[in-house]
Amino acid sequence: MEIATMLTAIHRVHGKQGPWLNDGGYEYNLVLIAAALALAEVGPGGLSLDGALGRERSGSGWALAALGAGALGAIGSYVATAAHAAPSETGTEEADATPSVEAPS
Repeated sequence: MEIATMLTAIHRVHGKQGPWLNDGGYEYNLVLIAAALALAEVGPGGLSLDGALGRERSGSGWALAALGAGALGAIGSYVATAAHAAPSETGTEEADATPSVEAPS
């Protein structure tokens, strides 16, 4: 899920600003993706719950699977967003429909 979120953030927000974080770019997003892939490659270690239960899964196959699942998740977010039109900004209708709450005196 982390990889899908970061790929979506790169595509929708940071990609057009270039790679460097100082310019609002995607450098940090790539670092988070690399960290998630490294964790999938190396595994969580003996102190993890999976390690203690003997269910630890790691290796390059799992890292590639994580990258593929992240890419599919990002594509899924694009498809879901395209399927729903953005709400119109009327402003006055929403303001009239929202009840106001006053602070107690």
